[in-house]
Amino acid sequence: MSTERYTWLITGADQGIGMELVKLLLASHSNIVLVPVYGTASLEGLVRSAKGRLHLIPLHRDEEEVDPLLGTIHTVSSIVGEGGIDYLLNHTVVTEAGWDAPSNMDLNALECDYRINVVGPARAYQAYLPLIAKSTKQTVINVFSSQGIVGRHGRASCTTTSITKAALKVLTQKESAESRHSTVVLMTLGHLNTDPLSKTEVIVEMLDTILDLTPEDTGKEFLLGSDAQSL
Repeated sequence: MSTERYTWLITGADQGIGMELVKLLLASHSNIVLVPVYGTASLEGLVRSAKGRLHLIPLHRDEEEVDPLLGTIHTVSSIVGEGGIDYLLNHTVVTEAGWDAPSNMDLNALECDYRINVVGPARAYQAYLPLIAKSTKQTVINVFSSQGIVGRHGRASCTTTSITKAALKVLTQKESAESRHSTVVLMTLGHLNTDPLSKTEVIVEMLDTILDLTPEDTGKEFLLGSDAQSL
């Protein structure tokens, strides 16, 4: 892993793959990690052991659904300073809809997943783009799971997550086209079973891929894990 100092902001890192990635990043003293969260309990142990390299950014729910990330900009700016955010990683994937077909998908679930899987990353990009532009790496990574692959095995299934995955891919491409000095990519993770070793391998592969990114990679989709498939 590189010894250069990088600043990461990771959404959806209070559980699952996001949390495991934070742990891996903190294993190197060259990384500073910021995590916007609604509740800090799951990460408090990591904060203590990180000795100032992990910053939890409180989010506040708003009944009017105003973007909660906008309220974090002052706090995040004060932490990262003129160095900005090297890596913005959006990992807030929801796959609660399961193996639904177009004829029986829950449209309320579709709206919910779209807000989280597409609007969420879009909000993070808009909120933190000025800080990303200050950094050396200027990298944005949108992450999705393999359950949302359109037409997987030719089945009319995973319709809700497939729709949001397709939208996230388009969003990634549009962000890449707009931010000509940044590297914006989509990463699709293969199915993660309950084997801790399997999860660790995918997380390590993801981090290695991120650190190897160059501006020439912008707009691309990276497939990580043995069963990841493209759209």
